Amino acid sequence: MRWSGKVKFLMGCFLALGSEVFAQDAHFSQQYATRLLLNPAFAGLTAEASASAAYRNQWPSLSGAFVTNYLSGDIRLGESKSSVGVQMLLDQSGSAGFTQFGFNGIYSYRTRISKNLAVSAGLQAGYGSQKVDFTNLTFGDQFTDDGLQNEVSAETNNFDPVRYITLGTGGILYSDQLWLSISANHLNQPDLGNTTESRLPLKVILNTGYKFYAYTHYSENKFYELSFTPTATYIKHGPFSRTDVGLYTLYTPVTVGILYRGVPVGGTKTEQSLVFIGGIQLNAFRMAYSYDLGLSGLSASTGGAHEVSLAFHLVDYTKIFKNRARNKNSLEIACPAF
Repeated sequence: MRWSGKVKFLMGCFLALGSEVFAQDAHFSQQYATRLLLNPAFAGLTAEASASAAYRNQWPSLSGAFVTNYLSGDIRLGESKSSVGVQMLLDQSGSAGFTQFGFNGIYSYRTRISKNLAVSAGLQAGYGSQKVDFTNLTFGDQFTDDGLQNEVSAETNNFDPVRYITLGTGGILYSDQLWLSISANHLNQPDLGNTTESRLPLKVILNTGYKFYAYTHYSENKFYELSFTPTATYIKHGPFSRTDVGLYTLYTPVTVGILYRGVPVGGTKTEQSLVFIGGIQLNAFRMAYSYDLGLSGLSASTGGAHEVSLAFHLVDYTKIFKNRARNKNSLEIACPAF
């Protein structure tokens, strides 16, 4: 059986299990280009206003590759400490026929708690749906010892799309060098079952990093730096967990980074990969490409993953420095751009 056939067959078996399984939320290797997925409290922390788009193609050597598209935008509300944002995600499994869609609205509030520390809290509410195109799937009763025999399966395949509401929250403690982030998604654990109850488990994300400045310079309303930022992320979603560690180097305007996804911590078994990230910031625009090199499991033999991101960030450095001089509530978070 070819790889594409195996993927279709396994997906069919997976879906036939019904209420005992669920699809994990999509995640990007360029975590900070899609930072609202990490925590709704990131809204309004990196710019006066921003808009981002990202594309991920995982396992491209398979006809059943997983393709994920992401759009987001956030904006600060005038001189207040509030921000609002939206994000949309579409995750498709190619020939396997599984599609997830999500749309979230976000509100965040930030305030300074000391000269060098600030905190941001965020809330999000969203709509999600999951559906399967069963015409593209192959089930076990369509096979005999001689291979595929029956064009039609006896499996029930007329399930309606699952639609649900999901709620989330998060908080970030940050300075101009350090940040500590925690978020919780699917607080209401919506039911995804068609015939029996199947709850979407709570998802918790911890994320942190520290920026070491080797050189900084401010000239002609632009900020230049050479910096090194180690980061760490832990994701727990139901029975699944993953730990990622990374190191980013920014030499204005270029960012390069390396990320180890799936660090085997505490005996956990997960797909492991090395992610190589390269990006550039040109005035208000940010562009990046990354590649996931699979180190274990299926990812090691199926082409890894490619990601591309594009963002627009409206940053007023003159306003930032004036507000800092007046000790106003304008502390900027130090997380990487990608």
